[in-house]
Amino acid sequence: IVLDRPNPIRADRFEGNVLNPRFASFVGYQPVPLRYGFTPGELLRYLVGRKLIDADVTVVPMDGYRRSMWWEETGIPWINPSPNLRTMDATVLYPGTVMFEGTNVAEGRGTEDPFRFVGASWMTDAAAIADELNSKTLPGVRFSATTRKLTPTARKFPGETIPMIEVTVTDRDKVNGTEVGAHMLRAIYKRHTREFAWRLPQIDRLAGTDELRKAVEQDGGVERLLAQWRKESAAFEVEARPFLIYR
Repeated sequence: IVLDRPNPIRADRFEGNVLNPRFASFVGYQPVPLRYGFTPGELLRYLVGRKLIDADVTVVPMDGYRRSMWWEETGIPWINPSPNLRTMDATVLYPGTVMFEGTNVAEGRGTEDPFRFVGASWMTDAAAIADELNSKTLPGVRFSATTRKLTPTARKFPGETIPMIEVTVTDRDKVNGTEVGAHMLRAIYKRHTREFAWRLPQIDRLAGTDELRKAVEQDGGVERLLAQWRKESAAFEVEARPFLIYR
């Protein structure tokens, strides 16, 4: 018996690629998109219905819930879903900016709002990178250069003051976090091919594929990959419909 709960970043958005089972791990175990558009109960209904797990499940639905609700619209107090996910804006960006955990670029751990700040000691051209990203006019976000002193317990650049790019969410209803993260990876990689490094196999496990890593290393690769991902997530959304509970 599962007592259902809200999806904090809406349950009506599907983003990114469907995980390739070859890259299944603790951080991504089932073939669903990076942002999978389910409540926990719906996700379980999908996994059982598609025979991905064997279980006898009863989901107790929520009263008054709508798929388009953000967490604060539910009236339930916010509790960090993870120690380093402290705000709604960071949580919306997380499906994309979490990919920096699979690199030698800091993903914002050690700042006041992890996953909304990205940087490295060698990223002295952060302003130029932010300008390039802003020129893409990605929906719902704005990029700016800043600096932050990371806490001594940060995994990357502990105790150092480093250049960073701050991602400001201007319209969360329009943000596609997976695409924001992919464009950021490419913008930093192409300017710093010597300094930038992947952490393998972590990046492929986080992405659920090796295609993101390969696309970032190619001119035009990210644009081609994201077009493919949009098709994957749209097809998954259709496949998911029989298992949805809420409107």
